[in-house]
Amino acid sequence: LDSSKTSDLVYTITVQGHGKYPSDYTDEMLVSAEGFSNDEDIAKEFTYYINQLYEVDQFIGDLLTTLENRDERTIVVMFGDHLPSFEIKPEDLEGGDLFSTEYIIWDNFGLKKQSGDISAYQLSAHIMGLLGLSDGNLTKLHQNFKGSEQYDEWLKTLEYDMLYGEKYAYGGEKNY
Repeated sequence: LDSSKTSDLVYTITVQGHGKYPSDYTDEMLVSAEGFSNDEDIAKEFTYYINQLYEVDQFIGDLLTTLENRDERTIVVMFGDHLPSFEIKPEDLEGGDLFSTEYIIWDNFGLKKQSGDISAYQLSAHIMGLLGLSDGNLTKLHQNFKGSEQYDEWLKTLEYDMLYGEKYAYGGEKNY
């Protein structure tokens, strides 16, 4: 972030909480949980997993503190891309949906807090809108027509044109 004087886009994925979770560790765990499973190995795997989450949480706290103290407007978007690799069923979840995730939008310059549902493919246009930016055909479509009756049809048409069609959205230019 310090290497440029202009705005930066940083897309980062943490994988610390991913993977198979060992049950044969010997390290002392800072966080413990009870009642997840009667199977001792699964309970130890879950304990390992939540300790990984604890460390990620600590890192995110440090990151946000650092970003908050920078003299540069910053937005951070955080979300999970899938559930952990346990045999989780819909009835195990409060919302009952295996394919939805919460997201968090944090900033250091006082954006108005909002709540709502959004699809992952709409998230970048939403963030751009928060910044007052509306460049790009897809971004404009998402920002101006999300929720309209024609939105899904127009989105599908624009995507087809951009990927496989005649590139009408770009004046017919092949090298957009």
